[in-house]
Amino acid sequence: MLSGFSGAATLLNARGGTALEMRQNTLSDHVPCTSASELFGRAGIAVPNPASLNGIEITDVTDDSRALCRDACFVAVRGVGSDGHRFVPDAVCAGARIVVSEEDLALPSGVLGIRVTDTRSAIARLAAAFYRVDGMSLASPILTGITGTNGKTTVAWLIRSILKTAGYVPAMFGTVEYDLVSERRVASLTTPGPVELCRHLSKAREAGATHAVMEVSSHALDQQRVDGLSFKVGVFTNLTGDHLDYHGSMEVYAKAKRRLFELLDGNSVAVVNADDPHGRFMVKNTRASIVTYGVETPGADVQAASYKADRQSTCFDMLGPWGRAPIRSTLLGKHNVLNALSASAAAWALGVSAEDICTGLQTVSGVPGRLQRVEPDGFPFSVLVDYAHTDDALKNVLSAVRPLTLGRVICVFGCGGDRDRTKRPRMAAVVGGMADVAIVTSDNPRSEDPQAIMDEILAGFMSQARCRVESRVDRRSAIRMAVEEARSGDTVLIAGKGHENYQLVGNQVLPFDDVDVARECLVGLTNDRGGR
Repeated sequence: MLSGFSGAATLLNARGGTALEMRQNTLSDHVPCTSASELFGRAGIAVPNPASLNGIEITDVTDDSRALCRDACFVAVRGVGSDGHRFVPDAVCAGARIVVSEEDLALPSGVLGIRVTDTRSAIARLAAAFYRVDGMSLASPILTGITGTNGKTTVAWLIRSILKTAGYVPAMFGTVEYDLVSERRVASLTTPGPVELCRHLSKAREAGATHAVMEVSSHALDQQRVDGLSFKVGVFTNLTGDHLDYHGSMEVYAKAKRRLFELLDGNSVAVVNADDPHGRFMVKNTRASIVTYGVETPGADVQAASYKADRQSTCFDMLGPWGRAPIRSTLLGKHNVLNALSASAAAWALGVSAEDICTGLQTVSGVPGRLQRVEPDGFPFSVLVDYAHTDDALKNVLSAVRPLTLGRVICVFGCGGDRDRTKRPRMAAVVGGMADVAIVTSDNPRSEDPQAIMDEILAGFMSQARCRVESRVDRRSAIRMAVEEARSGDTVLIAGKGHENYQLVGNQVLPFDDVDVARECLVGLTNDRGGR
């Protein structure tokens, strides 16, 4: 049994303190690290001739020669699509003072070359050291990283709410947005690149952030974007098939996720879903204390009992080291019970009280694009928008809405182009077995032919599928069809894009928001029928 809550909740208290105490640090903890000697020392990068760094002041750390300023440190990173070593001449012309590479380079006088075995790791560690968010500074926000196929966004929102309730100032980085405390930005990636991420963390710290909650994607872990950071809590939600276009196999995908827990040290806490068969694998090599949560696993450190749900809320008792606490949440489904348990375990490990945990959980009324309600008051059926874009995520959300639906479940979904093709028939099989009406449509086709993607999905519906299957290439038409199909007691689930307000077609980024389109269709339905 993976377990170990005993003592875990106190591990971080010595570092934690009150929000006010955590802000009382020296100015040197806040300004960028400009001394080359200190920078490479903090980053743990050995330099063959340390004296060569003496007297060098660095203005920035970057892996982008186009954004380089004079006297910066340029790191030549081998990326997925290009090799940074090709741009070393551009970086030198722009005024780079130090070039970090994986090759011996002929550099002009006045430019210092430093060779390392892995520039991906080097840029992450140098960026964290430059912006002083590497955990060596008392002013660095306390970091919680969340990884897994599904649930990362909801868990991040729940932890942020709990920390706010407890009086802390949390930043947050994830699929929907980057919350830098002083401002919020639309997310470009689930986990930003290392330089952007460390710059954002520094900005959040300057705005008063005491903590930062971060979704950590498998791509980010594989590309070592967070190698320079020091996580105090790591959370594993679950692992199901996704991103195999990038990772190639489930084994490689799982190993990428496991890197988060390999980065944790002995003062950290690993919060693991004991219900997921990959839980043990995730923490196989971790040095952190292990805390488990689960709905189906007896003996998990944090559990749920007395589960009840209706169309408006989910109620359950949360059992943990604090005892038994009743929870009423507007987040629907057993998968959201698991999300609540993981957020609670993480918050407890951060030293938050049971009272603040319960209040923080119940304060979250919804997460954008996660079983988000669309229908205006007065409609006799429900319309929900969800980000579910894997077979497991679809199974979770359909399992959540099926018991709450008196009539039929109508599911609109598609699959993204240029992404894992293996999940297309699996998603069809799930919808075919759990919905009454399936409307297959275009998602983000990217460079693929939308109809070809849909044909692969349609081939996945088995002959014994319980549902009627329709298809519409145009997503707006598919949503309109679902809304017009709905009758009293039905639930319309629009899956795949969730919070996204665009559609990727070819090389175009077209405005498209499932919530807005569904709402427009509902208004149009009202007008066509002369009001409700």
